[in-house]
Amino acid sequence: TINFWHSNSTTGTEAATLDKYDLGKLGCKVNDVPFTGYDRYVQAGKKGNSMDIMTAGWSDDYPDGYDWFGILLNGRTIGPDNNNDLAYIQNSKINSGTDKCNKETGSARTNCWGALDQWMTANVAPWATVAATNFVDYISSNAHGYAYDGPFASAELGLLYQS
Repeated sequence: TINFWHSNSTTGTEAATLDKYDLGKLGCKVNDVPFTGYDRYVQAGKKGNSMDIMTAGWSDDYPDGYDWFGILLNGRTIGPDNNNDLAYIQNSKINSGTDKCNKETGSARTNCWGALDQWMTANVAPWATVAATNFVDYISSNAHGYAYDGPFASAELGLLYQS
């Protein structure tokens, strides 16, 4: 039996129903475990919890691979609670790759993170990405001061002005 943790919101429950159906088609027996609000993350952050699969989201604070590998996939940070590595992945190649990429700068850094991501996805697969968004801002010709805020994937609204 797979313990499937998800949000108890309308959207979360509807998505979980589809996921549970798909897992059933693969022959899995699914125990549906809905959570209110952020409690799902608090409980998942406790080492030894009963979660097998969980829907979760992440928005990077900085547009850099360390914000994923150093925070979400760093097995050296796993403790009894407050964990961000919810896959509980402890992989020496990911850890050493994280150290290596974190020493790089510029395009070498970006390429290093990309290569590590591709290797991890092909060989370890601690999670399955179900959505990755790409936003486009359309800015009028009379709008000025535009700056892209990478961590929030949007325009920095505090800088925009109209003339």
